[in-house]
Amino acid sequence: MTQLGRNDLCHCGSGKKYKKCCLDQDQQAQREQHSSFPNQEPGNSTQWQERIEHTESPQKFRKLIGKLNWPTEAQYQLADELFMALYAENNLKSLIVRGCLMETLLLWNNFCNLNSPSFRKPGGYKAALEYFFLTEFGMLVTQADLATKHGVSVSSLSNNLRRLEDFFEEYGTENDNLAALTSSNKVEEMTAYSELEHEKMLRKIQKLMESQDHEGLEDAQNFLALQLNNSELLRNDSPISLEEKAYELMIRAESETSLAKKKKLISQARELDPNNVDALLMLSKLATDISEAIKLANSAMTYARDELGEDFFVQNKEYFWGMVETRPYMRSKELYAKLVYTSGRISAACEQYEQLLALNPNDNQGIRYSLLLCYLELERFEQAEQLLQSYANEGSTEFQYGKLALEYLQNGETANLTFLYKLARKQNRHVPAYLLGKKTLPSTQPQYMTPGDINDAVQYVDSHENLWARLYGLVEWMRKQA
Repeated sequence: MTQLGRNDLCHCGSGKKYKKCCLDQDQQAQREQHSSFPNQEPGNSTQWQERIEHTESPQKFRKLIGKLNWPTEAQYQLADELFMALYAENNLKSLIVRGCLMETLLLWNNFCNLNSPSFRKPGGYKAALEYFFLTEFGMLVTQADLATKHGVSVSSLSNNLRRLEDFFEEYGTENDNLAALTSSNKVEEMTAYSELEHEKMLRKIQKLMESQDHEGLEDAQNFLALQLNNSELLRNDSPISLEEKAYELMIRAESETSLAKKKKLISQARELDPNNVDALLMLSKLATDISEAIKLANSAMTYARDELGEDFFVQNKEYFWGMVETRPYMRSKELYAKLVYTSGRISAACEQYEQLLALNPNDNQGIRYSLLLCYLELERFEQAEQLLQSYANEGSTEFQYGKLALEYLQNGETANLTFLYKLARKQNRHVPAYLLGKKTLPSTQPQYMTPGDINDAVQYVDSHENLWARLYGLVEWMRKQA
């Protein structure tokens, strides 16, 4: 297609200007060319195109880094410097470690192609990527140590890590560039882990570490690296107990596309383990009645909490997500909060979100966005301000438009409102069109989004519809700004 200017006539023949017709659609198509996103169910290894052969030697790995598509030279230089250093510093005999290194590289490549991150100093992203890589296979490391290593602040590492993790949760690491570069020879493949499979792997690693007495952090790291050389160590785990057999059934149910078969697997799992949290959660998600869904999610949360015990919450507050045994509780509590919010009990949902954030301030689940919405709807302005300050470097659509809404609710039409509106539009220029009624929301939600794109706007407006229905004065003010 000939490159069109924004004000040229659209190529579709509508007679409209390109910017008012197919520009957004074409830009989305260009983004999809850079990276493919998994549409199949988790656990399908055909999605992972013989990745590990590229890590067999540093020469092969560097060659791969050079062949991947990098939007800027700075992004490529960061990849070359960091990943070759990680290759040299870590024991790459382990299939798991090699798979995690490849996964982290593809995360960075996809992140660059879709978000085009710019940075004056690469240390912040280097530290975040190294932390992501090391913790993926269970290495014990602190953010403070890596921040010092790369000459950046802990907050810089944490903020960049949050961006990468949010991106990873949304898109994974599927990569068309790698698929095109991969040879047809059969090699060992790294399994694509579903959520439950990933937690299973983390549980094994944690159990392995707890089986030994370690003299210090370095000793623990050396032990873990040595044990990971045995690629079969984490695979030979035939379920023995009824609970383990039920867990295996839930892993199968998670990837089952047939509703009837999924329900049958859930039923079988509950026969073996009546209090299986994941079975209750899956039934809650499948429920068509909101009251039944809430009841099931609450039961899952209660069972998960009882399993941990009250003392565990006191001793491990603020570090919850880092321990894999907490994940069922955190997932069930998040689902319960969302369902309670949907039922109209905003204060009750707010309480659940606050508790989740207190247990895990690093917020791997993205709870802060839901909590901010609750605060704004409940007009708890002081708490909304405190939450925004707690994540001062947050640049999401939710936070930028949240600041705009908060200013209007507190102070009305002020000069600061104009400034905040400019910042919000800079983050996502598509949101006002939906709020002002110039565009209508699609009948189905987009399967993926990039921060700042039109799908991001659709998701934001859809989830914040009730809030903005009350902000009709602000909407009219926005209409005048146009």
